[in-house]
Amino acid sequence: MQKKIKKCSGCRPSRRDLLEKRDQWHKDIHRGITPGYRLAWLARLDALYLQKLMSEFDLGPGMIPYVNELYRREGQTQEELARCLDVNSSAAARSLAALEQRGLVERRVNPKNRRQKLVYPTEKNFAMREKFFAALEMNNEMLLRGFEPEEREQLMSFMSRMLQNAIGALEED
Repeated sequence: MQKKIKKCSGCRPSRRDLLEKRDQWHKDIHRGITPGYRLAWLARLDALYLQKLMSEFDLGPGMIPYVNELYRREGQTQEELARCLDVNSSAAARSLAALEQRGLVERRVNPKNRRQKLVYPTEKNFAMREKFFAALEMNNEMLLRGFEPEEREQLMSFMSRMLQNAIGALEED
């Protein structure tokens, strides 16, 4: 009998519940579980590990892409960020509001179009930049621990092909 993950209304499973569930996953691993199932579990566990690494910055997994993108190209509009990260504008608004509340981004009026606001990282954000990228690198190393360089390249190639398959399937509709 599989152990059910305890949930409170509207909450995601806790880290402890997911780690307890991992034991069942280890039993199931050799039963031909689908790639989608494994990828979903990997994404959930990776998000938990990344959350642990980013806790000193008070960043949840959903905020990381925004911080990363603003380091890459600051001064984007909310709409540009949403499009770049492939999220809807209301999700972008919520994430940016949370980052703004934490003092990590600020919105400034666009001098070329006063109706628009451009999003910039704050000094507090820039102060954490080096540690932020170090945490991302630690996360990548955790995922690829024990893989030889050729295996890492092969894995990335396989993942790229899987992404192309998924994109192609969505475009068929």
